[in-house]
Amino acid sequence: METTTVKDHKKGAFLERFSNADALVNQLPKLQEEAKIALEQIELPNRRTESWKYTRVNKIIKQEWHAGDSSIDIDKSLFLNWNASRIVLVNGLYRDDLSNIMAEDGLSVSSMKSALAQQRDLIHSHCGSLSAHKEDLFEAHNLVSAEDGFCLLVGKNALLKESVLVENYISGNDVAAINRNLIILEKGAQLNMIVANYSDENEVIFSNDLSEVFVGENAQFTCDLVQNHLGQEQFAINTIWANQERNSRFTLSTSTLKGNWVRNNVNVRVSGENCETNLFGTYQLRGKQHVDNHTMIDHKVPHCESNEHYKGILYDQSTGVFNGKVFVRQDAQKTNAFQQNANIVMSDEAHMNSKPELEIYADDVKCSHGSTTGQFDEEAVFYLMARGISEQNSRELLVKAFIGEVLEKIHHPEVKALFGEEE
Repeated sequence: METTTVKDHKKGAFLERFSNADALVNQLPKLQEEAKIALEQIELPNRRTESWKYTRVNKIIKQEWHAGDSSIDIDKSLFLNWNASRIVLVNGLYRDDLSNIMAEDGLSVSSMKSALAQQRDLIHSHCGSLSAHKEDLFEAHNLVSAEDGFCLLVGKNALLKESVLVENYISGNDVAAINRNLIILEKGAQLNMIVANYSDENEVIFSNDLSEVFVGENAQFTCDLVQNHLGQEQFAINTIWANQERNSRFTLSTSTLKGNWVRNNVNVRVSGENCETNLFGTYQLRGKQHVDNHTMIDHKVPHCESNEHYKGILYDQSTGVFNGKVFVRQDAQKTNAFQQNANIVMSDEAHMNSKPELEIYADDVKCSHGSTTGQFDEEAVFYLMARGISEQNSRELLVKAFIGEVLEKIHHPEVKALFGEEE
């Protein structure tokens, strides 16, 4: 009982720091009540919590977080020469003055706060309908704490000519940035995106970013997610929930350039027949960096295909986690699902925890999954060195070759260039 009381006190103190009279959920009373009940009932994640077994949250819970200044000037970008639509969030809030939305038929972009204020049935009915705020503490925390985010709609049969860039900046010390986003592609729509999450060096930050993505019938959604958290005391939770209708395609490539403590939750519900779902990821971890990729693809109907491939390289004392789940429901006959996680551990002190999972209830399917974690192939290094290539260059070439299969899946050349990959 004493242990439970201590845990409840820690959780209560953590949640109290995020009490927000301007939270988006105030406009969504049903969701507000659900989230409050969940926050009371769900315990803090610990070593006995299976989904958080290898990722500790103690430092997040103990820190004295506060809201950051959303009006600050931002002079950083990995995409300085971007000439298409740009959405900018600063410390969790939408910045209209920094954003630049190009006029394209079918494209509508606004802050999440203003989208909900318009009382449109489409927005209110979709917001919160996918996320697991009843079961997950940090998703419930996002729902009751987020004050803003962005809302993006692509109308029926709209094929956007240009990609949309989302830049999510976090800056300040002991700053927490909580934002919630909504993306809706109507029937026949097509959208390509880059989402870039940044934070400044030598600053202590916490972000809890959640996006719900609805991909309508015959629609196509492609997104390259880039994470570049430079500091050594920075904690980032990035959650994506997606729903696919029939004949749609959803593709997400996640690239973690730098991240002290990163948790990526990607969940896709395949609700319509003849869908294609693609999840790709790469991470190169150094120092004591920790990256945890949790994925879930839920095949609910027949005749669908999913491909999932994550690759990582771990140096020094870094740690990685991959937990991928693929559900094939009883009605999801003729499903074709592939899942693979491969890692190279470059140091005796680096650790990788990999757990690919298949849960199949249908009998006419083609599903496979696998995981490999090993050390560098020293014979390959020796082979290259014997042909006049230095040891350092030999290792760099082999690293590039190892992750190249996943980097090829990145859609935008601007993102590939960050890895030295040119078109």
